[in-house]
Parts: sequence; structure tokens; C-alpha cells
Amino acid sequence: MSLTLVKLTITVSCLFDCLYLFDGRLDSLSTLIINVSYIFGPKIRKYSQKKLLKLKYFSLSSPKFTADYDNLIVPLLCQMINLEELKLYLLVERFDSTYFDGGIFYKVRYLTMNDKIPFEHKLFNVISEDFPFLEFLRICNDYSPKTKEHSLTLITFPYLTLLDLQDAHDDYAELFLLTKNVYLPRLLNLSMLYTSDIGPVPVQ
Repeated sequence: MSLTLVKLTITVSCLFDCLYLFDGRLDSLSTLIINVSYIFGPKIRKYSQKKLLKLKYFSLSSPKFTADYDNLIVPLLCQMINLEELKLYLLVERFDSTYFDGGIFYKVRYLTMNDKIPFEHKLFNVISEDFPFLEFLRICNDYSPKTKEHSLTLITFPYLTLLDLQDAHDDYAELFLLTKNVYLPRLLNLSMLYTSDIGPVPVQ
């Protein structure tokens, strides 16, 4: 495999089939897209001490549920310290809640969140802290948050300019647009759907 490869799209059966991509030999890689059928296995001990310094874009997709997000995905994300765009299309099984725990990504500007488990208020608080310079946020979730009461924690996305809620439950619009929940001082573009007598109407 070329050591000067800058973009790679790969489809594998199991995530372990492509772990060699993270051992540092592809140090010129800037874009990595992985489509995987199954994500399971023992916890990854530090597979590589070498950081993927040039990796700017990472996308990981899987159609199957996984209970090994913390054991397999988080250690890999911690190697990507210069990411600018991260897309995770995963079905994560958790016994308590849905949350993200992958470190702080100062260079990520674009984030898409997609799940079949409701996103709760505390998850967005974690996202705002782990992606402090996020500019574009897209939420894809048809399920209403289970907890709707007002939280004492005000979530701030100081650099967010575009919020895409077209594929999100209406309750996420309420969560983000009520200033008692979320503060968006630089928001310029909002994309969402609202239901009228003639059906769903796009708002941009």
C-alpha cells in the first residue's frame, strides 16, 4: 500500500480487519472513509502510539448495533488530534444513555449526529465541550428526548453558524432555539421542517 496515499475509502466485514490503517504507516492520509459490517471485539490497548497528524476527515459507518463503542472507537478517535470533519453513522447500544466520549477535537468544524436512541440534553453539553469550535451541526434523530425538563446547565456553541434539523424530531428545535437551554450567539443559518395543514414545510 502506498505510503503517500492521501484518501482511502474501504469496506470491510469487521473493524479489526482494517486496524493496520491506524499503525502510522499511512502518515500522509488526510481522508479516511470506512464502511464496516460489524464492530465488536476486545478493548483496543493503544494500537499505535503515533498520532495521525495529517488526517483531517474521518467517516465510519456501520448498519449493525455495537456495544463496543468505548472499547474500539474511542481509542481510534484519540489518535486523530487534527480532525476537521468527523462523521459517525453508528448504532450504539448503551445500558444507561447515549453519549460521546472521545476527547477534545479543536479542529472539527462539521459534525453529523445520527442515532435511533434519543439524544438527551447532557449529550449536547458534552458535544459543546468536546468540539469547542464547531461551526456546522446536523442532527438526524426521529426520537424525542426522554427528559424534557429544563436543565440548569446552559449549553453554549460559541462558533456554530449553521444548524440542520431537517431530519430531527421537533423537540430538538425546541431544545436548541429556546435560550434557556442552548445559547447560539453566531447562528446564521437554520434548516428545519415544520408541519402545517399542507404537510411538512422546509424552513431555511
